[in-house]
Amino acid sequence: MAFTFDLTPPPPVSTLKTIHRALFDPGWLFLLPGVTLLSAAVLIPQHDRLAEVRWQAERMQVVAEHARERQTRYETFSRALEARDPALLRSLAASQLNLLPEDRAPLIPGDSLPPASVFPALEPPPVTPPELRKSTSRLHALIVDPGTRTWVLAGAILAIMIGLLPRTERAADLPPVAT
Repeated sequence: MAFTFDLTPPPPVSTLKTIHRALFDPGWLFLLPGVTLLSAAVLIPQHDRLAEVRWQAERMQVVAEHARERQTRYETFSRALEARDPALLRSLAASQLNLLPEDRAPLIPGDSLPPASVFPALEPPPVTPPELRKSTSRLHALIVDPGTRTWVLAGAILAIMIGLLPRTERAADLPPVAT
């Protein structure tokens, strides 16, 4: 059994039209936007969910930081109370029990006097949680809206299908058929 190989060179590319047709297929003009739109329709809702989870984590981190600050202030107050800090005990006796040492006179409260109570100093200032930032692009609005999302997906799939259709040849470009 002998094998024979045809070693004749392939016919040369004779016209520029055949090279031009081989380099560019108009189906790409539909395929690429269709794939891009389909991937955006899949990825944008997931990105929104991820952004919301990150926002919630950031809010929890701010609240936890506030709680740590509050705990630190209360621990400092408790240590000062256990150490019997004379200034703290005088302040507590004056503000909570209305007791003053005999060598002191009560002051008339006014605008220039700070409050004698120690409790406002225990609470840290209230925190302002971060705001959730929403995207305002037109593509985002089309994809997130349930009424238009179906149409966006259908348009993307239609563009992909059109892009995948095979090329058609014009009768003038076809080689003559020998009969």
